[in-house]
Amino acid sequence: MTTIRHDPDADPAHERVRSALAETGSGLAPRPGWEDAVWARIDGGGRRRWGWLAGGAALAAAAIVLVVWAPWRDRAAGRDDRLGDRVAMVEPTIEIRKGAQVMRGTSAAPGDSAVVRHASAGALVWVFRGETLQLACDAGHAAPPGCRRDGAGVVVDVVLDRPGTYHVLTAAGALAAPATLDAALAALTTGGVRFRHDELDVR
Repeated sequence: MTTIRHDPDADPAHERVRSALAETGSGLAPRPGWEDAVWARIDGGGRRRWGWLAGGAALAAAAIVLVVWAPWRDRAAGRDDRLGDRVAMVEPTIEIRKGAQVMRGTSAAPGDSAVVRHASAGALVWVFRGETLQLACDAGHAAPPGCRRDGAGVVVDVVLDRPGTYHVLTAAGALAAPATLDAALAALTTGGVRFRHDELDVR
């Protein structure tokens, strides 16, 4: 149902009143700012409170932006060269060589080789079979034939001579290789070093 409201201003009975009001004070003008004064009295300073609220919302939004874009997030992810071990790390690559055939993947057979290329400055590569360290290579102590320097990084060539799971840990920094996989993972984690852990299944 539509409700029609009566507009008293349009009522012909009020025409005389409207004419009298139009003639009264026709030469007067209101003081500048009178509307603001009226609104201030009506809302008791409510507009001012809204201004404070709007300002607070803007500050809160700015704080959120600072949290989202805070530079420590990039540094903790390993993208700040000033943090020693937590340096920018180029993602390593792993290839499986089956004789003369080279393929990508994580499955291999006994006698195949794994070639790990890690181009980061200060690169280190640790290879474990099960829990036992098989090969440790870093840019500062590259020992051929299994480990050789390649620019700022290293290339590791390890023979997968026995069945089992081989663990390849790659990172960037100056760390000595622990004798066991658990100790290596603990050292990298507690040291805040960014690293990658790949598993190769040899069957």
